[in-house]
Amino acid sequence: MARSSVGLFAGLALAWLASPALADTSYCARLGENDHYSSKGQRLTSVGAVVQQDRANYHRFGRPDPEDQGDPVFSNKANRDVLNGRVDDNALSPAERREIVDGTPYVCLSVTDDGHAYITSIR
Repeated sequence: MARSSVGLFAGLALAWLASPALADTSYCARLGENDHYSSKGQRLTSVGAVVQQDRANYHRFGRPDPEDQGDPVFSNKANRDVLNGRVDDNALSPAERREIVDGTPYVCLSVTDDGHAYITSIR
């Protein structure tokens, strides 16, 4: 019985270590031209997709824009994968959404520990 408990505990610990950790954090980044295209060269058409690609360019591909700040969350691919659907653009006006999707604004984001991301500033 003790042996199976140890095995169960070890399995749970490994699963916890392998799961992506999200934490309250914030960062700012320039959403440059490269951030508006997927790794396959397709034009991105949503706020979340552009923000997700920005983090992939920063962490995975080593192609940050000069003004991009680092973050402790999105170096993990699994965290970047959920980012697209977690950026809350409901508080953005249609003009702000267009600016992010079609322009190259400097934005600041706040990420909560439940995995939601909020754009707090657009310049």
